[in-house]
Amino acid sequence: MLNSKIKKIVSEVYEIQELIGHGTFGVVYKAFDKKLKNLVAVKFFTHGTQISKNFINESKLIFRLTHPHVTQALDFFYTDTGYAIVFEYMNQGDLRGYFEQVKHLTEYQTLIIAAQVVTGLSYIHKKGIIH
Repeated sequence: MLNSKIKKIVSEVYEIQELIGHGTFGVVYKAFDKKLKNLVAVKFFTHGTQISKNFINESKLIFRLTHPHVTQALDFFYTDTGYAIVFEYMNQGDLRGYFEQVKHLTEYQTLIIAAQVVTGLSYIHKKGIIH
C-alpha cells in the first residue's frame, strides 16, 4: 500500500496507473506524465521515511547519468512520510521476462546482452556508483 501523502504529491504531476514491479525497498508503478504526455516509471520507497545525507548524495548522482544502457532518472519527490523517484519507462520488460519468453539464447544474443550490461555497469562504476 502506498503512503497517501507521497502518492498525492506525485499524482499532481503524474497519473499513477498500474503496478509493474516490487522489491525489497519499494514498488514501481507505470504512470503518465501529465505535462509531457508520456509514460514513466515511479518507484515509491516503502521502507523507512528518513533520508540520509548519503542517500541524497547518491540520488543526485543518478540524475547525472546518461547512457543508452542505464535507465534515466527524471524526477524526485520527498515528504516527511516517504519518497519516490521517477524514471524513464522501459516498455519492453526486463531481462527475466525476456529469458522466460525466449527460453534459449544463441551465443550471439548472449554476447549482445552481456556487452550491454557490462557497458552500463562500467559507466555507472566510473561515476562512483556501485549497483
